[in-house]
Amino acid sequence: MNDVSLNEEIVELEKKKKELIEEIKKYTKDRKLKSIEYEAVSKLAELDKGEEAKNILKEIRRIEYKISTRPLSPNLERKLVKKVASLEQKLSKLKPYLHAKKRKNVLEKELKKIEEQINRVEEELSSIRKRLKELYSKRKKKSPKVEFQKSKEETLFTLEDVVEIEGLEK
Repeated sequence: MNDVSLNEEIVELEKKKKELIEEIKKYTKDRKLKSIEYEAVSKLAELDKGEEAKNILKEIRRIEYKISTRPLSPNLERKLVKKVASLEQKLSKLKPYLHAKKRKNVLEKELKKIEEQINRVEEELSSIRKRLKELYSKRKKKSPKVEFQKSKEETLFTLEDVVEIEGLEK
């Protein structure tokens, strides 16, 4: 592998590494937002009004079946319709709890999926970093070592040099 192709591969891998880091940042931000939402929804879902809602739904269905299949007096039918209306009103008050429970399950799945994506990207990022480390070490071995040590004469100033520098400043 020559120096040009080595450098091209390094540049390409560095670019890919930056893209993956940005992807991880995006997933991490999504995870944080979903976690906050999950906590809020969990508190509402913990109040578990599900059984009460099931009972109300069962009662509504039972009454509606009774109204539609049996001959009833108008008075009794009116009472049953009012009862259905009141039960539906109770049920509508419980809907946020039911919705919260469903949303909690959806968020759990989304959070799991995000974690899997983050792990996948981190594995890919790890392999890129490993490859970059190898390439940098190859490049370092190939490049000649340059000594940047100055001689004593170059680092020391004489009084004449100082006078000349001060003379130039005036």
